[in-house]
Amino acid sequence: MHYRRFGKSEYRVSALGFGAMNLPGVPFDQAREALNYALDQGINYIDTAAAYRNSEEIIGESISHRRSEFFLATKTNKRDYAAPRKRSTAACGG
Repeated sequence: MHYRRFGKSEYRVSALGFGAMNLPGVPFDQAREALNYALDQGINYIDTAAAYRNSEEIIGESISHRRSEFFLATKTNKRDYAAPRKRSTAACGG
């Protein structure tokens, strides 16, 4: 697997990432197997977004025990800190 520096950070991420957009469309066991297989093959960059339905939850339930092995990128609609926090607070009933 080839790795690249992530921007100016110290993180090294795999050149090939795992896109999680379609995870909600497959059975949970299959999604868990695919995520673990990707990590086993050296993929350490996982791309998701709140717009990908429950992909974030699937990732958490599937590989949170391996959290130190991957870099998780989550996209938001707005490029500020308030928008994701508002949505998160609303989702938690706050």
